[in-house]
Amino acid sequence: GSKKIPTFFVQNAPAFKESYITNYTRNGLVWAGSIVRKFAVLDAIRFIEKYPSYQLTLKGGGERKTLKYIRERYMNELQSGQLTIDQVYLSNDEFIDYLSHFRIGFCFYSWDLISSSINYQTAPSGKLFMCLAAGVPVIASNIPGFQFVKDHRAGVLIDDYEPETILRAIMEIEQDYDRYRQASYKLAQE
Repeated sequence: GSKKIPTFFVQNAPAFKESYITNYTRNGLVWAGSIVRKFAVLDAIRFIEKYPSYQLTLKGGGERKTLKYIRERYMNELQSGQLTIDQVYLSNDEFIDYLSHFRIGFCFYSWDLISSSINYQTAPSGKLFMCLAAGVPVIASNIPGFQFVKDHRAGVLIDDYEPETILRAIMEIEQDYDRYRQASYKLAQE
């Protein structure tokens, strides 16, 4: 109506719905978003290569060159099911429901991209907001734009993408998983 309410829109953030809160069994790691090198997707794959007990799903569109490289270089991981590429398009609500089946999400940018663009240093990404709405704690680049994730304990920020660093972040989340999951939902609502 005519009521004036101060409003701030967060670009790429879905309007939270109570139906996003689910009690699915959550398994595996998810990379949600553009499957491109500049978003450090290969670093996420390198993690599962070193730690084969983990399973990673890449969900989203990708550039042909990067996808070709992944399919050639990581053929064994793809054939074993340790690595999955899912490029089926989903609506926002379907996408959030899809993500709700995963345990932890990755939100990375390459360090070169971060250092060359203030936008990538300061602007949170759509994939991060989708993970939060799905109640999926994230492991993300330690940049000012993702600081709110750490502040609200909805994930862990990391300073490099070494497999050991990612493993430590996973272990930190797993030590109190339900609290991280609930914090993700709460942050998405806010």
